Amino acid sequence: MNKVNYLLLLEQGFELVDILNEESCDFATTHHISEVTGKKTNIVNHHLNNLFKEGELIKINSKPVYYLPKQLVSDFLNQELSKSVYDSFEELLADKTDVFDQLIGSQSSLNHVIKQGKIALSYPPKGMPFLLTGPTGSGKTYLVKRFYDYAKQMDLLDDTAPLITFNCAEYADNPELLSSKLFGHKKGSFTGADEDSKGLLALADKGVLFIDEVHRLTPENQEKLFYFIDEGKYKPVGENETWSHADVRLMFATTETLDDYLLDTFTRRIPIVAKVPSLESRGIREKREFLYHFFRQEALLLKKDILIEDALFHFLLAYKFVGNVGELQNLIRYICGNAFVRQGLGEELTVSISDLPDNMKKEAFRAIDLTPKDKIKITPTGTVIDPSYRSIATFFDVLYGELDSIGKQYLREELNSHYWINVSFEKIEEQFKSINNRVLIDKPLKIKLVSMIDEVCRVMYETHQIEVLPETRDILLLFIELLLARESDSEYAVDRAKQYNQLFKEKLEYVTNTVDLFVYLFKEMSNIGHIELNEWDYLILNMIFTYYRRLKHKEQINGVIICHGKSTASSLAETTNAMIGQKVYQGIDMSLDVSFNEIIVKLQRYLSLHETANGTIILIDIGHTQDLKEALEHRVDGSIVIINNVSTQLALDVGFRIVNNEHIEMIGKESSRQHFSTYSMFQPDKKKVPALIISCQSGMGTAKKLQEVISENLPKNTPIQLVLSDYAHLKKMKTNTTMFNRYDIIGILGTADPQVDGVKYIGIDDVVSEDGYKHLATIFERYLDPLDIQYLNNGVMKTLSLENLVTMLSILNPEKTIELISEMIDYWEQAFDIKIPNNLKTALYIHISCMIERVITREYVQNTLMDEEEFSKNHSYFINVIKQGLEKFESVYHVSVDLGEISYLHQLFQANLIGFTF
Repeated sequence: MNKVNYLLLLEQGFELVDILNEESCDFATTHHISEVTGKKTNIVNHHLNNLFKEGELIKINSKPVYYLPKQLVSDFLNQELSKSVYDSFEELLADKTDVFDQLIGSQSSLNHVIKQGKIALSYPPKGMPFLLTGPTGSGKTYLVKRFYDYAKQMDLLDDTAPLITFNCAEYADNPELLSSKLFGHKKGSFTGADEDSKGLLALADKGVLFIDEVHRLTPENQEKLFYFIDEGKYKPVGENETWSHADVRLMFATTETLDDYLLDTFTRRIPIVAKVPSLESRGIREKREFLYHFFRQEALLLKKDILIEDALFHFLLAYKFVGNVGELQNLIRYICGNAFVRQGLGEELTVSISDLPDNMKKEAFRAIDLTPKDKIKITPTGTVIDPSYRSIATFFDVLYGELDSIGKQYLREELNSHYWINVSFEKIEEQFKSINNRVLIDKPLKIKLVSMIDEVCRVMYETHQIEVLPETRDILLLFIELLLARESDSEYAVDRAKQYNQLFKEKLEYVTNTVDLFVYLFKEMSNIGHIELNEWDYLILNMIFTYYRRLKHKEQINGVIICHGKSTASSLAETTNAMIGQKVYQGIDMSLDVSFNEIIVKLQRYLSLHETANGTIILIDIGHTQDLKEALEHRVDGSIVIINNVSTQLALDVGFRIVNNEHIEMIGKESSRQHFSTYSMFQPDKKKVPALIISCQSGMGTAKKLQEVISENLPKNTPIQLVLSDYAHLKKMKTNTTMFNRYDIIGILGTADPQVDGVKYIGIDDVVSEDGYKHLATIFERYLDPLDIQYLNNGVMKTLSLENLVTMLSILNPEKTIELISEMIDYWEQAFDIKIPNNLKTALYIHISCMIERVITREYVQNTLMDEEEFSKNHSYFINVIKQGLEKFESVYHVSVDLGEISYLHQLFQANLIGFTF
């Protein structure tokens, strides 16, 4: 059997479904299909997952997993599905998508039209009249039907409410008959009126009346209609006394200019008017989607695959359709009909330029590309296989996956933060270059976008003193283009992206502030369509801004020039930067009519959005040293040097020293001496916040869980911050990290001692021991009273009981995990002929719980301190005994514990057992 047979089998089973639940869909499990077909479950699972990846199936991710035909489920529920994976049948049945979500252009070209229509329908108490303008064939009537569905979905109308459509053009030559159709008539009111007749207003009561070609209404009928809009009542033709009433929501459409045909008194009563764009103005991406959509319709109608020759598809993509969407739909029907007659009853239908109408063939053959290319395939279930086109949504999913892969290496401590950011940015740049030659958005939109990005960058510079370099601007422009071109939201999990972004916020808060500012300004100033950013998109922006703002100027001191005059400082900064060959200085101009306090505000804002831990040098023309010291001492993390009597020579000398990474104090001393200036240096008088570092050898995930436990049991008003640190980085750098500059470190809590001199360390095993209170008191007694420490101790002991510890740290059943680890420890005690103390047992339970998660999820850690060959040679007996103890775990879960994990266990044994020689 091939995958098509499996799909047919599922479709046949689904035809018998009358209610969606586990029992009725039992046919859709791997086990059931395996029994029916006689195939092994792994083979069945392989084919089902391929069909799922191709979009033919959706997945109910329960136990067991159910695979259901996507199109049939959509038809059954009478709506488009919002995603492809559901946790349960209940979630699937509760999936109520907006009727516009699947509409081509709903988030771009039609976004404004849809918003206006929703306002018109929703406005209390009975909505407002709404007029759609736009060329013939642009989809006005189709949109009205969607608005009607929306009103029912939002309970603005009953499910039985009518939608009545009336085209004025059909009665334009007979105004009296048109009036009769709209308002009804009384018997005898005109020749042929043999009985009373209800008009469309009466028939549309409690529903919607859509009047198309409204410009064909006579002035008299317009007046009667606007009276109905005002008063809610009307008189049928021939009725002179009694008013009729109707509760109707009115929608209109026209292809003409309003002022040329409609009375001012009529148009004033239509408060919302929206223009539906032509097909050509909607852009290449939407046009491509229309082509896919209409060929899908024909494939479903014919119940066979349609193969589209590349030359035909790209001709249709480039062709200017005067009749818009309607003309395109009719042409595709013609093409498929022509091919069907020509090819008969084959299993597939191939369409080519030969199937075009004669009047189009000549033009198509002139533009044909003779290079052989694969055909585009469209199946009756809606799957599109287009070898010539890589969707932007897929592009993003691939990029997210690659960034996730790099990020996991960082979390596993295989990369430091520098390499994590650098490698991630290079991957972003590489992927962006691979797609840069594609037309992502249409030229008019691109022009607007370029102008918008330029304006955002100008505001960032002029208002917030953040210079966006030309190369940064270019990559941001491409990124926004990609977001605008993205066809659908990504289903790539965002949990780890949140973790990565949190790491950015902890380590480089000024970068995340800059990203937030850019996104805020863009959304506030933009009028080019709806853009929604997920956590991965924010990570990409964090990487872009970090690379250009930090990695291009590694460890660089901030340089600021302040001068009197309208442009003296900015000109000097610009000239000096150009002569040095890179951005070193920010110029802050000081107009003669501006107070120095205003300059200080500008400087403070600038420094709040820039890294200050490396230090800041301020070159100023006249004095104000004390004012600057007082203004900045609570706002910076690093040293401040102020040098007076700025000149071009002084700025160049200091600038080159900054680029050469000279010590900030030496720069101030030597430059001022050589240029006959004076300098002052001060450290920020900023009281450091007390902080407890939480760092675990087994990774940041464990540290985060411990952080949550401690945080829950600390008093809510405590000044103590709980900060996470990468274990390998902390062990290597000791106190020479930003964390020790920023915080008053009161101690370290973790699973292994990073051995930082002068800093108290307590392990989790210490905390859960009988002396837990004493250990906690050594760190917290300066900040908490004895009762608070006792409360913390009790809460932590309760939370970190053995079973809770294992539950917190392991992905497996805690009882089963404890039993497995207990058996391992018993075996190791016998094999090594030792008695393992309680503190080591606790450490082993913690470490092995984390190890189990890593091994099962295949997120291995790399022990960078281990020489694999030397470790294997010197500790072969230890390795064998540990492997034998792990044998049951490896057998049950079909995994293998690698040498890196075993070496970490060896470090635990050696650190906690005196004289352990194995």
